[in-house]
Amino acid sequence: MTATFANDHTIEARYVVAADGGHSTVRSLVRAEFPGRVGTSTTIAADVRLDGDVPTLTRTRSEDGYSAQVFPLGTDPQGRPLHRLALGGPKWSLSRDVPVTDDEIRDGLRSVFGERVRLLELRYARRITNVARQAAQYRHGRVFLAGDAAHVHLPIGAQGMNTGIGDALNLGWKLGAAVHNWAPEQLLDAYHTERHPVAAAVLRNVQAQSLLMDREGTNDPDVVAARDLFASLTQLREVQYHLDDMLSGMGIRYAMPGSDDRPLVGLPAPDLNIGTTRLHELLRSGRGILLDPADKLAELVAPRSDRVDRTGQGADTEPMLIRPDGYVCWTAGADYGTDELESSLAHWFGV
Repeated sequence: MTATFANDHTIEARYVVAADGGHSTVRSLVRAEFPGRVGTSTTIAADVRLDGDVPTLTRTRSEDGYSAQVFPLGTDPQGRPLHRLALGGPKWSLSRDVPVTDDEIRDGLRSVFGERVRLLELRYARRITNVARQAAQYRHGRVFLAGDAAHVHLPIGAQGMNTGIGDALNLGWKLGAAVHNWAPEQLLDAYHTERHPVAAAVLRNVQAQSLLMDREGTNDPDVVAARDLFASLTQLREVQYHLDDMLSGMGIRYAMPGSDDRPLVGLPAPDLNIGTTRLHELLRSGRGILLDPADKLAELVAPRSDRVDRTGQGADTEPMLIRPDGYVCWTAGADYGTDELESSLAHWFGV
């Protein structure tokens, strides 16, 4: 593929990754479908210096439905505290293109906090919407969509950042395999297969959170009842674990052909001690890892020694094959042979 820039500089590449944001030019050029919901309301997100009785990390509501949440951002070069401020409610449901003013921030603070919190300085502000869109396909020939170019939603809990990083981690090693000419035929297609459901789940949970937050300030009694019920459920340890895995992305499980019934297969590898080194440090090589504690799988992995490292001799772990992105793609059963492992090696690392 060839790209020509304004200064007549031309770059030729076998593949292109569109990581150019929610208004992706590349996505438009390949005419990728981008279905979903347009934004129906906006919230102000602003970086500010505040004075007074400043609450942090708790959502504060006024009686007329306006809300504010304040997050600490450390200090500026002069050592003065900075905060991220989120303001929501009917008054601020304006087009995202309308500039945010100092007076608007002051009015918002006064609506929610009265005179307890005052604006000293507005450093940066923008309007964010509850848009929810996702590309129908992440691969278009030799072009791949990643990050906000592939999915956009209301930013809650840094899930968009985590999802975009996950896209890059998933796609990067697969493109590397293709560039080095050992990628199995289906490997690049697995990027869409694995990552599209992940972002779809994020969009669903963000839309649910947005509803429960009642960002438009309606104080709908049905929404209030649902929010109270959800808040009571979050007191259960099992629910906390589930939400933690969902929001952090650590609960993502990919389908791995041939051994999906094994507990660890498809999940991020545990950070084991391999001798004096942590497993995740070994993964920084960008290669796959075969843990071979019994030291009997050398011949099987030898043809792929340029892309898979064998280690873990004598380690207290079961045999395990781990992809370069840290996901387990095979583990040994109680009485394992080599056929399953050979099949998994071929599927993910070629022949």
